[in-house]
Formats: sequence, structure tokens, C-alpha cells
Amino acid sequence: MTQLSPDEFLRLEALRLAVQAGQPPLRQHFYEFLTGKSDRTPRQIIDAALEAANVS
Repeated sequence: MTQLSPDEFLRLEALRLAVQAGQPPLRQHFYEFLTGKSDRTPRQIIDAALEAANVS
């Protein structure tokens, strides 16, 4: 089995979360959250995307 670096693992997890949320374009936002570079929570990111898509 291939060992992932910590950064690779976080990027993979960010992509998994974004896909699970139905928003692959949000992977960078999730990555920034996971690495502590964002002050927004994943829920805030998802809510903003849903609002932008006019989904209630």
C-alpha cells in the first residue's frame, strides 16, 4: 500500500468531503479548512454554495 504524505492525505480528504457534499469545486475550500488556512467551517462553505445555487 502506498503511503500518503500528510499534505496528500489532507488533499484527498478535502476532495472526498467536497464530492460527498455534491460540490467538487469546493475541494480547495475544504482543503484550506483542513489545513487551518480558512476561518470558515465546511458547513458555512456548503451553505454559501447552496445559497448561491438558490437551493433551499
